[in-house]
Parts: sequence; C-alpha cells; structure tokens
Amino acid sequence: SLNSPQVFVNIVHTGLGISQSDVDLAQACGACIVGFNIRNHKSVSAKSSHIKIRQHRVIYHLLEDIGDLIVNKTSINETMVAGEAQVLSIFELTGRSKAKGADVKIAGCRVTDGRVTKSSTMRLLRSGEVVFEGSCVSIKREKQD
Repeated sequence: SLNSPQVFVNIVHTGLGISQSDVDLAQACGACIVGFNIRNHKSVSAKSSHIKIRQHRVIYHLLEDIGDLIVNKTSINETMVAGEAQVLSIFELTGRSKAKGADVKIAGCRVTDGRVTKSSTMRLLRSGEVVFEGSCVSIKREKQD
C-alpha cells in the first residue's frame, strides 16, 4: 500500500504513455506524473506547466521514488501552545435524559497564561501525561457563553 497515516495517495489516471492531456490533468489536480519504461513525446510540455514527470526503467527505483515523494509530502505537525489553564474543580452531570445524551464532565478552570478558545484543540495533562486531547463543547465565563 502506498498510503501513510499523513498522506493519502490517489491515482487519478492510468494509461499507456504520457500525453499532453495527462499533463493538463496533472496540472488541474496538482499531481505529478509517474511513468514506467516509456519515453516522452516531444509534444508534451510539462516544464511550462511546472509538472513533475518521474520516469523509471527499473520498478524498484520507481517504488523508491514514490516512497520519497510520500515522505516529502508528509507535513510535520508543530504544536503551538496558545494558552494554559489550571483545573480548579470537576463537576459531573449525571442522570440526564437520553435525549440530552450521556453523563457529562465539566472542568472548572482558570486561564493562567495566553488565550483558550472553543475551536482550539485542548490537551489535559496530569503529572506530565496526556489524559485527554480534543476540543470542548462550550466555554463559559462565569454565567456568560
């Protein structure tokens, strides 16, 4: 399999030889062209459209090249701390109706540094270990949303 957890490989088109329509399709999709044991036609102008054409005569070199392309496409996730909060107390809502969903835990926190927003991915640490990672359903300040 050519897929990795970070990059999904999508084969857009297969055919015999590389034509100008293949270059146009690759440009529209933002893809590169991979050829095995073929030659370019002189009418194909991939340089003007900035499309990469990879050609190989040995299948192992082709697979290695595709692996390198996947590694190069894999982005490095950087974690940026936008804010910090300290959990002061935990409230549990139990016995809610089935229409409202399962039991809920609410963390009463004090923001000690930066900003905490609802759309941010939050990470709850206990003794340096990640206990929870995800987003929150709502944020309230005192009695306000």
